[in-house]
Amino acid sequence: MRLNKDDFLKVVQEFVSVDSIPSSALRGQKKGTIGEAREFCASIDLSELSSLDEEEEFRAKLDEMTRALLKKMGLTDKGWGVARKGINLFLRNALYNHYLREEYNLSRVERCFESPIDGVVAGVLREKCEECELPRWPYLKNLSKEVHEEYQRCIRTIAKDSEDMLPVHVDAYLWTRMRKKS
Repeated sequence: MRLNKDDFLKVVQEFVSVDSIPSSALRGQKKGTIGEAREFCASIDLSELSSLDEEEEFRAKLDEMTRALLKKMGLTDKGWGVARKGINLFLRNALYNHYLREEYNLSRVERCFESPIDGVVAGVLREKCEECELPRWPYLKNLSKEVHEEYQRCIRTIAKDSEDMLPVHVDAYLWTRMRKKS
């Protein structure tokens, strides 16, 4: 069996989509949600992202992808947090993957990537970042776009105050630190 470059990149992207969205990441959702999220992420045209020049354009594209995944999963806006977390997990891991990062020039828009958010990260943010005045964590399945944006704003503040850290990496830092405590 022989793979050409395009086939190889498709396989790598599919692998990253499966690896990025384990069943624990979206637990408690209706049956099939995880498979649909993985399938959706495997089909994202990563080359479109690197052509975006402004953070507002990038966020608009993320919103468009989130709405498309919600539709695919048969969820309403109430499932917005579930869809966005799946996409952000995938995009972060695509950025961390050598082949996808290089082929699609993801480093060009790394500054625009969001950090995936879950209850662990939200808890640390609420505890450690009192200046952000974050709302109570509504749980992932009830996370609205507006509350998500408040948490992202706090993450951007942390990244800005940290040396050489972009928002996409804050989740990995906080999540890893919290796991070491337990």
